[in-house]
Amino acid sequence: MVTKSLQYFLLLLVLFRCDELRSEHDIAGNNKQAIQVYIAHQKAPYVTDLARKQGLYFDLVRQLNRYSKNYRFKLVYMPRKRLNRNLREGSLDGVVLGVIPAWFKDKAQTKYLWTQGIFEDYDQVVSSVKLAFEYHSPDSLAGNTIVGVTGYYYYGVDELVYQQKINRVDVENEHRLLEMIILERVNIGIIGHATLMSILADNKSWAEQLYLSKNTFSKKFYRRILVPKYYPGLLRDLNPLIMSVTNSREWQKVLQAYY
Repeated sequence: MVTKSLQYFLLLLVLFRCDELRSEHDIAGNNKQAIQVYIAHQKAPYVTDLARKQGLYFDLVRQLNRYSKNYRFKLVYMPRKRLNRNLREGSLDGVVLGVIPAWFKDKAQTKYLWTQGIFEDYDQVVSSVKLAFEYHSPDSLAGNTIVGVTGYYYYGVDELVYQQKINRVDVENEHRLLEMIILERVNIGIIGHATLMSILADNKSWAEQLYLSKNTFSKKFYRRILVPKYYPGLLRDLNPLIMSVTNSREWQKVLQAYY
């Protein structure tokens, strides 16, 4: 028969072991290298609510943290102009999520390091139904007023804006971009397909007022993670980590909730 003293001793032993395991877990977590994951845009479906940490980017970071043994990732918003400055100065203390080489004038991928692709997307050319503009090339935009998002670089278009062949008007986000077209304050806009579909899902009547060019502004591309060159070890770890996440059943379920 077990005495009360022995029962008490066994209970203390169990509690001590639980505290020991909890301490080991805390130490392991604290030993993980903190990595800031910067984003320069807040648009659906990638960021649906910044304050509530909702959207595909937040879901990705949560999954990366789940699979990573060496890093603790945190998603942080930074305006594009400041992000560009920090990259230029070599002072960015993290990586940039959801971007492609062309947006950073790095098509040769020599200025920065780049992970494998994560999110498939492409850019579309949108106008009002009344205008029904059919896009062929950046030159076909000449003489028009286009709307873009502040801080975004539109390859082939910004060069024509600089040459004063195209007039560009900037707005704060893609939602406002579509409003400007519907109100006929501008002629044409360029917007990512995934974001367009997400906005139209919440504003169904807008689809009848917008015309999507049969020719897209860009071919399909994969949003990736930009890694500064002073983090080569991080790049080596990120690619297999991304593959583990994107090949998992959990990630497929996450994507199904958005698409």
